[in-house]
Amino acid sequence: MQLAGAAIALTAGCSSVPVQTEAAKPPEAPRPGYATLHVGRPTGFNVSIFPITIDIDGKTVASLAPGRYITVELAPGKHVMEVPNNAWSRAINGIPHQVEFTTTAGKTYYALPTDWYSGSTQRVTMVGSAVVVDRVADHQTAFAVQEAAAPPAEFASLSHTPSP
Repeated sequence: MQLAGAAIALTAGCSSVPVQTEAAKPPEAPRPGYATLHVGRPTGFNVSIFPITIDIDGKTVASLAPGRYITVELAPGKHVMEVPNNAWSRAINGIPHQVEFTTTAGKTYYALPTDWYSGSTQRVTMVGSAVVVDRVADHQTAFAVQEAAAPPAEFASLSHTPSP
């Protein structure tokens, strides 16, 4: 009898009931005269466990942890988003790059991290009497910003973090 109860408990945990998260809801329209930017940071094998600082137009808007997203209202026009290029950011996230984008009043935008590698070379290391050859490269990071009526799929697994 205990075995049957355990089997029911295990299969109940495997049911596929859709969960409505805040990220999966349709975005609210921006305030009149503004655009809305949602900045997300999905988890993954190449994402540091440490929060990263997000700056927009030279002002810090959040410390964004993996698995989270923030929402920022922006005036229409050109903007620059970046992670500060300092030793800590480079160590946990790669070499950060600015992204410039233009917003239009009434539109909703989504930003997700992107990364790539450059400067790939081979490195030879001696370990005792063995030769170990490996490939090294510089890890580069930025955010890709896109306008969309609905959140990209990556936002479905993210939780909202209120902006300060």
